Amino acid sequence: MNNKVKTGKLLLAAALTASLISACSSKESSAPNGQDPSPSGTAGSVQTQQPVKLNIFLRDFAKVVPSGNTMDVPMFKYLADKTNTDLNITFLPHGEYATNLQLKFAAGDIPDLYHSPGLTDDPLVANGQALALDDLIEKFGPNLKKVITEDAWESARMNGKIIAIPRPAVPANYRLLYIRKDWLDKLNLQVPTTSDELLDVLRAFRDGDPNGNGEKDEIPFSMREKLSWADNIFGMWGLNTNAHILHEGELIPAEAHPNMQQALAYLNQLYKEKLLDQDFLTNTAATWNQKITSDLVGVWNHNTDLLGKWNNDLRTALPGKNPEVIAIATPVGAGYNGPVGRLKMPTSKYLVIPSKAKNPEAIIKMLDWLASAEGDLYINLGVEGITYKTENGKVVYDSKADENFKSLRDFNLGVAPQMTNETALLATLGEEGTRLYQETVAIAVKEGLPNETLNVPSFDSNSARPSDTFFLETASKIIVGELKPEALSEAVQVWRNKQGGNKFIQDYTQWYNNK
Repeated sequence: MNNKVKTGKLLLAAALTASLISACSSKESSAPNGQDPSPSGTAGSVQTQQPVKLNIFLRDFAKVVPSGNTMDVPMFKYLADKTNTDLNITFLPHGEYATNLQLKFAAGDIPDLYHSPGLTDDPLVANGQALALDDLIEKFGPNLKKVITEDAWESARMNGKIIAIPRPAVPANYRLLYIRKDWLDKLNLQVPTTSDELLDVLRAFRDGDPNGNGEKDEIPFSMREKLSWADNIFGMWGLNTNAHILHEGELIPAEAHPNMQQALAYLNQLYKEKLLDQDFLTNTAATWNQKITSDLVGVWNHNTDLLGKWNNDLRTALPGKNPEVIAIATPVGAGYNGPVGRLKMPTSKYLVIPSKAKNPEAIIKMLDWLASAEGDLYINLGVEGITYKTENGKVVYDSKADENFKSLRDFNLGVAPQMTNETALLATLGEEGTRLYQETVAIAVKEGLPNETLNVPSFDSNSARPSDTFFLETASKIIVGELKPEALSEAVQVWRNKQGGNKFIQDYTQWYNNK
């Protein structure tokens, strides 16, 4: 799919052109982050040179994308005008993005900027055809240097050089346990801080009729198929699936760590006592969501930016009950003393400039404007007069007008950390939603598991990854009681000795030691 893909929905572009002209000349709002809204040669400066033509490949994130010429779309025309560029954006299908990107590269179709499928799987990066950006960032990227965290920069370095512009994830460990505070209050319970205290709370939820319907239908904790959305349960013992941990001189996958047996034994106890959703192996997203909004679930795992949404959804579904959801710090597992929570992922995406790009300085200037206060407001809210307006000093956001543009700006081109612009937070989430989000982030940033394999290369032994071989089946059987927890250590030995596990661990350990 390219920039000539389907959709009639975005024919509103022409109708909005007049609004855009007005918006471009209006006074811009600014975010309270101290960024420079007018870096040299970008926003706010008088343009004296011809616009620089830039070809860009981006994911479409399975969203409706603009048809026709990029510069006919007011949302992108605004960006181009602000950065003295002439943009030609090609959107590639999200589900087949890496394949389509490789086909284009093989045919010699190389853009000036593209969304990387992941640095370790990026064909240009692997072939040394990604431009080293250190000098350009130093010269043209003051805002990039200001808003991108050192962890994110480190994740974008190879052989000591920055080879991509990363977007920081804030928080890096972006999931926590959510709990029904109104259920806690009704049963006079405190927020659990250990795995044993969580067990007691779940038992009380099972037996105390906190939803008040007189039936024993509560689901104390719910998760989803393929052991998903249980990150912070495993995280009570310092584990996440697909994480790696240094243990006895080896960098081993969390699935093979001795603590995993204890985590699975805990989940087995929850299942036996009917504290865990008995349908966890088959719960789809829709089924899981319906159970939560039907006043059945007491605890679940989810992303830090969605607490306000869960409160709104529950209050809409349960009028008169005044439900309240809060996020809690990950309880500490029994017998464990170490970091807890979700695996840290300091970067949510990378933008790569190929070494063949004719005007890399113009690209850095454009991305630097996007990292400014003015550019960050554009990424979050769009163009004043089109997707938002200012009334009595307050920003009023029109989400409907922005529904076909936001994800394309945000996921693809945003480089400042998501959900950190307070002006945008208030406009999109409201005061309560903003407060809940900020409180949730404040909890999350205090925990998290170290990510030992950032930018690890792809090894042939990756076909033996435990989550793709023995773990899912073995763990599921342990949780439902078909196998004893001790069966995990036996499965690990089979995996190591007969299914390529030892080579998998050897490759990762050697890479880690060399790094």
